[in-house]
Amino acid sequence: MCHEWLRGMDLRRVSWRPSLAEEEDLRIEEKGDELIHAVAASILRRGLAAPATVLLEVLKPFGFALSQLLLLADPLLSPFAPGVGRRYAGLLEDRRSIDRLQAALENPHSPPVHPEGEGG
Repeated sequence: MCHEWLRGMDLRRVSWRPSLAEEEDLRIEEKGDELIHAVAASILRRGLAAPATVLLEVLKPFGFALSQLLLLADPLLSPFAPGVGRRYAGLLEDRRSIDRLQAALENPHSPPVHPEGEGG
């Protein structure tokens, strides 16, 4: 009854197209990868890979709370660095991003690493 409209449809001609939310997620992930590599390159340039890796491991459980604090502080940071709070908050709120940053610090010349379950 509810699938009657499917009978006359040729399913071979139906193409899959990502939803707007999926497209937005892919765009954010690409920007996140750029940010991760920029942060990793900056840390490596200063020779702080080991302390940064330890700090990321310690702060990983608090990533979401820290991202919310950055969003709260963003208006105060905006005169000095516009949008920096939002960019880094997006990086900290997802634990997978922190894992990718750690992987980029451990293997600086390797391609971006995406944990299982994530496209890429």
